[in-house]
Amino acid sequence: MHAYTPLSSIAAILLIGVLVAAPAAAFAVGFENIHATKGTMYSSPTVANWIVYVGCWDHNIYALNAGTGMKIWNYTTKGAVASSPTVANGIVYVGSYDGNIYALNARTGGKLWNYMTGA
Repeated sequence: MHAYTPLSSIAAILLIGVLVAAPAAAFAVGFENIHATKGTMYSSPTVANWIVYVGCWDHNIYALNAGTGMKIWNYTTKGAVASSPTVANGIVYVGSYDGNIYALNARTGGKLWNYMTGA
């Protein structure tokens, strides 16, 4: 497994053209402002409706504005979040090292449900 710093992981998604219209420099500055070196990130970002969703080693799932990098919301789990979130029908699905799979409202970050995997 390859570790990424938060900024390099997000910058990579900008560079491969997923967010061609987003100003990368503004995003990078905003992202660093809310997440200044909180640790290693193993999760790959997911983008839906101009929102970037990413799980972090600090036990949080973040939703960031894709144009500015500013935090929209975060949800704190009881374990590191190394899995990559996926978004479908307005719901963010992501697993955590606390053994749960979470379903979160993509706009608000509110927990809709969780399922304990027994892991």
